[in-house]
This record gives sequence, structure tokens and C-alpha cells, in this order.
Amino acid sequence: MKPQHYLLTILTAALFIFTTCEKPERDNPWDSKANLDPDDWAPTNAQITVNSISSVTLDWDYEDKNIEGFRVDRKTGSGAWEEEFASIEPNKKSFDDNNVNLAVNSYSYRLYAYAGSNTSAKVEDVIQLSVPTVTTEEVTDITEATAKSGGNVTGIDVNARGVVWSTSPSPELTTKTDKEKSENKDNVSTVKRRGEQNSAEITISQEIIDKEEQDKNSGYTVDGSGTGTFTSDITGLTPGATYYVRAYATNDVGTAYGEQKSFTTLEDDDEATLPTVTTADITNITENSAIGGGNITSDGGANVTARGIAYSTSQNPTTSDNTVSSGSGTGSFEADMTGLDPNTTYYVRAFATNSEGTAYGEQKNFTTTGMPDFDCEIETETTGTTYNITITPADYFNQGDMIKVTMESPDYVFGQADNVSLYNNEDLIHDYGNWLTFNYGGTITSNAREFSLPTEIPASNCYTIRVIKGEDIFVSEPFTVIP
Repeated sequence: MKPQHYLLTILTAALFIFTTCEKPERDNPWDSKANLDPDDWAPTNAQITVNSISSVTLDWDYEDKNIEGFRVDRKTGSGAWEEEFASIEPNKKSFDDNNVNLAVNSYSYRLYAYAGSNTSAKVEDVIQLSVPTVTTEEVTDITEATAKSGGNVTGIDVNARGVVWSTSPSPELTTKTDKEKSENKDNVSTVKRRGEQNSAEITISQEIIDKEEQDKNSGYTVDGSGTGTFTSDITGLTPGATYYVRAYATNDVGTAYGEQKSFTTLEDDDEATLPTVTTADITNITENSAIGGGNITSDGGANVTARGIAYSTSQNPTTSDNTVSSGSGTGSFEADMTGLDPNTTYYVRAFATNSEGTAYGEQKNFTTTGMPDFDCEIETETTGTTYNITITPADYFNQGDMIKVTMESPDYVFGQADNVSLYNNEDLIHDYGNWLTFNYGGTITSNAREFSLPTEIPASNCYTIRVIKGEDIFVSEPFTVIP
């Protein structure tokens, strides 16, 4: 064979080896030799949303990769996995399963991407429906035979809600017998479990309540369906009796109850009384504003025509002081206090008025932020002779602080003062008596004495110390006191 023929044969063989031994594509899920980590191309952020008792939706995120699609495995309860239960196109990132019965079973799902015979890691999640969540509202508007309550419901497919009450604790709904249930077809729903032999019917019955069984010792209301808040009218009660009430909510899984509340109806011969009111804690406190409020739990047998809060810098405020009105009737309310003085202590009481008069809740107090900034109106002036009273240097004093008062005069001589007092503007705050003595030894001297500020005094920048000796008054420069 000629040499050039040998060379051609060698080149052909080399080209064959190169084309058949091409390196794997490292980021290609189709390439079984790429050795991709299964987690690297698995779906992310998978979650399940419950649409109804019979429907759920799977959603997920996925980075663009060259895949064939997604697959979902499903398991019912503790049974075996239904592999490849569903296949989803690669450009979709959700799957609706409309063939579930969450009232009876829990469901597990495994989601993964695939390309040919290669699969990513599997993402697993479980969904199970539960009874609703319920809270019970306070009982209000109590009379001899009626009251109001209600509740708040969260959950899925709530088909009945209301309140149930009894003269015995922990009241529950009264249900009919199985025979009565079967005769009341309007209140019974049926579903078929997917994959069961002969599509056997499974009966799911909500609580069917015997309305005729109610008496003055117990009862219930039906206040619609669905989630959210609702109000219930409790009627047919016995005067002077104590009742227990709970909100309830029912779905196909069962019935849930809120916390128990209790109340006592008025006696037959009870005349109207003052309302019952509580004062709310003070919130949103600033230099010149705050939010108060209250709760009218009983109208006393007569309509509440006015309600709100009374506030003052003095304790036990009434409607003769500052007030903020907030409508009428029972229930909770809020009221905004504005135009307050900085760094000042206020006292607040909620009030409610009916035909019998005005009732007040317990007293709350709070202190606004910031420093007081009053326009001082000090009218008293020093009489007699030249003097100087110095207060311990400070931007401000707190209630109860010790302060030092130094008094000096180039030509005034006196021994024990007749009176030493603390004033806020022209209001006498505290009388220290005559024990504070300033001595003068014939030369210019300064004599200091210490004493404490009272507690529970108003915040102000208009405080002065006043020393009286004979017919003369000596007044210090104003200083600031805060709580």
C-alpha cells in the first residue's frame, strides 16, 4: 500500500474516534453522562393551596432548562404512591388536582422534573384539612330574655356558623339521630372516593340541629356560612339566670367551638341601672396626642345614648373635664386625645350614659413625651431689697429630686424665714414651712439649703421657690419639673 493511503486511513480513524467520544454536556438533563446533581434541576418553592374540600393546586418555580416536563406522584393517606399520577408540560408551573376529598383523607404529593429517563430530585409536601378555627365575642346588650354575642371564623368550606348556649358549662350543638339525618336529605351531601370499587358513596353529614329541642335552658343560632366575623342574637332566655355561650363553625370535617363566655340575664323586676363600662389601655402616645377607648359590656337595661372618654391632669376625671365622644350603644370603641401638653401625666376614664346617669370605667394614666413648654404667667415680684436665689443648675428636675437653694444679698440681713414655698406659676404646690434659714454674718455670704420636690406634681417649666421674711418676698428664676 502506498504511503499516502496509510495516512488517509489513520486520519479517518482519528476523526471517527473524536466524533464518537465527544465530551458530555455538563448542564444538559437529557445527557445521562453529564452527572448532574438531581437537586440542581429540581423544582423550587413548591406549595399547595386548598381551593375547596375537593380541589387543591400545586405551584412551583423553575429555572429555564432543557427538560421534557414535570411529573407528580400522589399518595392518599398512608397508602401506596400513585407514581406518574400527572404529567405537566415544561412551560407550565402549576397543577390542579380536582379529585380529592380532604374531609376524609390527607394527600401527599411528589413533584419532579424529567428529561427522557433522567429525573431530578423529588419535592414532597402533604395537605390535610381540619375543622375551622373559631373565637367567641363578648356578650353584650343583656336584658331579662335576650343578649348579643357572635364570633370570628377562619378555615375552609365553612357551611354553618353561629353560637350555642346553655345554663350548663361547655354547651354543644344537639344533633338528630342517624335515622332523622337520613330522612333529611337536604342537609346531607355525598362524595365518591377516586379509585374505589363500584364508586361506593361516602356520606358526609354536617351537624343537623333539632330546632324543636331548644328551651329556655339552651339554644343556638345559625348565622350564615363562610369565614369572617358575625353577630348573633340570643333570645328566649330566663330572667336572672346564668348562661354559658360558645361560637361554633362547621365544615365537612366536623364542628369547632370558640372559648366559653358567661353572662347573667336581668331579673324580671330589675329596673334600669347604670351601664357597665371598662377603660382601655392608652396607646399611640406622643408629645401632644394619645388614643384611649373603652368597652360597654351592658347597657343596664336602657339605651346607651352617649359614650367616650374623660381625661384630665387630675385624678378621677368626669364629663365635666376634657371629653372625647365616641357614638352610642354597647361594644368597644376608640377615642383620640389631641392638643395635649408635652411630658405631662394625664388620667383617663371611659364613660357611658343612659337614662339612669353616667357610669365610668377604671382609671388609666399615661405621660406624654417631650418637655413641657408653657408660657409662664408669674405675677409675684420681689419686694424690699437686692437679692439672688440660685437653684441647683439643671435642665430639669424629676418629681422627688433633691434641689439646693442658695440665697445671697449684699445688704439684706435675716434669720429664719417666715415661709418657704414651691409654686407653679401662681399656684401654691407645696409649703415647706419656716424651717429654711438663711443667715447673714455682716458680710456678703451665700447660704444654701437642700429640700426635696414633692411627687405627683404637674410637669411644668414655670416652677419657682418663694421665700417670705416679714413683708418681703424673694422669688427664684423659673425651673422645670417633669414626672
